[in-house]
Amino acid sequence: MQSNYPVVICGAGPTGLMLAAQLQRFNTNFLIIDKKPAPTTESRAVVVQARSMEIYEQMNLSDEIIANAVKADGICFWRHGKKVSEARFENLGNDITPFDFVIIYEQSKNETLLYHYLQQHNHEVEWNTELVSYKEDENKFIVTVKQDDKEIEVTAEYIIACDGGKSTVRELTAMEFSGGTYENVFYVADTHITADVCENSINFFVADDTFNLLFPMVGEKRYRVIGILPKQYYHQEKISFDEVSSQVKKDAELDLGFYNTQWYSTYRLHHKKIKAFSKGNIFFCGDAAHVHSPAGGQGMNTGLQDAYNLAWKLALVINGTAKKNLLDTYHEERNPIAESLLKTTDRMFTSMSKNSKLNIFLRMYLIPNVLPSLMKVQALRKEFFKMISQTEINYVHKSSSKGQAGKIKAGMRFPYLKLSIDNKEVSVFHLIRDKANKPFLLFCYNVDASTFQQNNLLNIIQIEKNNFNDEALNKAGFSNSFVCILRPDNYIGYISETFKQTEISQYLYSFIN
Repeated sequence: MQSNYPVVICGAGPTGLMLAAQLQRFNTNFLIIDKKPAPTTESRAVVVQARSMEIYEQMNLSDEIIANAVKADGICFWRHGKKVSEARFENLGNDITPFDFVIIYEQSKNETLLYHYLQQHNHEVEWNTELVSYKEDENKFIVTVKQDDKEIEVTAEYIIACDGGKSTVRELTAMEFSGGTYENVFYVADTHITADVCENSINFFVADDTFNLLFPMVGEKRYRVIGILPKQYYHQEKISFDEVSSQVKKDAELDLGFYNTQWYSTYRLHHKKIKAFSKGNIFFCGDAAHVHSPAGGQGMNTGLQDAYNLAWKLALVINGTAKKNLLDTYHEERNPIAESLLKTTDRMFTSMSKNSKLNIFLRMYLIPNVLPSLMKVQALRKEFFKMISQTEINYVHKSSSKGQAGKIKAGMRFPYLKLSIDNKEVSVFHLIRDKANKPFLLFCYNVDASTFQQNNLLNIIQIEKNNFNDEALNKAGFSNSFVCILRPDNYIGYISETFKQTEISQYLYSFIN
């Protein structure tokens, strides 16, 4: 461990590890610590959404995930021990993303994958290490960490809290973390079953006063099982899995035949959000900034997106490329996402967990009977997928977003499409990945940008003008000609239908030194 770092990352869960991985992309040094002895072995979160897979693809890790994950091909609804309906997931959005499916790849695997990625890039996590305190000294922090019962002081310019819902950093800053706690008590288990259910599908068992969900995992008859316990368990301190499995059998009206249970826990869910995503040079990501119900499989993915948004900004400021005002956009862009997520997951969870007559009707009959039919309507399938996959998240109308060309607005994620380059079809995401040796990309189509002076900030990509590209770009929503600046997180920062060098320079130098 050195004595001085630009960044100290507290927490080596998926969020902290992703932040570290993105910082190394910009050759920015960091210290990442975690009080655990190693990556977690508990599966915890299980769904990796398409937007996260796009990040992993940029890191050349997506193929490894797919090879070691389950593609959930649908959701089966069960009532009174019998399957009543099924909604299919195939081709949910194959023109939206190359990852138009639901990936079951548990948190423990995400952590191990990202940890190995760091090691391959000559970085290590300081395990068995936790932040004890910090104090500010002029333009830096003096951070005290405890490692194997020994206290060590290091200095840092920035502290990043990725240390979960019970964040020590957040408590030390006295940052407001408001919200509530659901009254329900949940159980979660990684286990095997003997019953015949829908393979490679999410199995949803509805009942009058509860529900149970089975997520398929790698391994024969292996599932992540979650559900709500009856009220008689709410004040019981210890609840054995035998009690839980007996209750599930009763609620599902089907003996699922649990065996070889590898992990089991009970817990309460919170829905809380931090007041501000930063306090001076301290920033908050993932569960340290927002916690919510697991409805929709959004939590871990939102933490990964927080890290992805912050890392490049932090790196450019530390490296002297960007002005410090760029860091103000982190709260501006991510706070509304967290607010919206809390409202959405709360509505979803409430509709499935409360036991009013309306909610029971929704859970027992309306959703199982209507959702499969709605999922056959292509337009509705796309809208559902865009919401769940996080591909529709955007930063339109934010201070770092300027301009519009056709239907494409600055602040949008660059759309997924294929282009014809030298008579070969190429994914635009692969093109972006292969050209990303500078912070920004300047995409040009059917405009003359030859007068733009090359610099160390951006690579110029002149998209070949041909009929294939005309059609692909038009279908994606672009105008017949455009120029745009792509940020390091694949969001459009600036876009125009014509080339305006002065305007482009003004945009860049609003936050670039």
